[in-house]
Amino acid sequence: MANIFEARSTGAGGDTVELVMYGVIGSSWFEDGITATQVERAIKLYPNARKIRVRLNSPGGLVDEGLAIRTTLQQHAGGRTVEAHVDGIAASAASVIAMGADTIKMHEGTSLMIHEARVVPLGLPPLDPAIKQWMGESRGHWEGNTLVVETTNFNGKNAFRGGSENMKVTERFTRVSDDVIDYKFTVEDPETWDRAWTAEAPMAKTEGPIFEFACHETNYGIANILAGARAEDKQKAEQAKKGSN
Repeated sequence: MANIFEARSTGAGGDTVELVMYGVIGSSWFEDGITATQVERAIKLYPNARKIRVRLNSPGGLVDEGLAIRTTLQQHAGGRTVEAHVDGIAASAASVIAMGADTIKMHEGTSLMIHEARVVPLGLPPLDPAIKQWMGESRGHWEGNTLVVETTNFNGKNAFRGGSENMKVTERFTRVSDDVIDYKFTVEDPETWDRAWTAEAPMAKTEGPIFEFACHETNYGIANILAGARAEDKQKAEQAKKGSN
């Protein structure tokens, strides 16, 4: 995908500045992508525009650059509204930009990537049963040394083992030693099963580094690994050639 950034005046009397962001978000050693500096310069060219429209078609890129673009849009909005249009896909860093808009408009067949992070509040009352979630809504509390997490309010569209929206999942995390947590979960759903069922598995401590949750945009890492391996092969071949002389 070629990286395209364009700014133009549209609407009645030029009341809208339209920013087209097609391509990778952020610049790296490998390519020049779309940056917050470009966005800031473009917005300043249209001080009288009352609306900022952002048109996105991007596989993502550098998340910190996406955050910077979102912040730039919000800081320069003033009394203007920010409107995001997803023309193809807004993934990863591009979805961060979209989330900074006042409204998001998507055409048929377009995609917006959303990361589902699980948050378990402790001690809060449950949600109203009418509020349904794709992943349900979790609430936690302590029973002695055991963390108990109860999840309800499913919408039934992301069924676990064929469960319905009335399913309830109760998880129990108990530390039984320095390096083991005993994990149990019980599933209840009268519409799907005759009785509740439980599964159990130990969670053992893993030795080694913990890696961040991050997207692997455009496989830069693979390109680096392969380039390094080929350079090493070349070096070995040259050394072998010198040794044979």
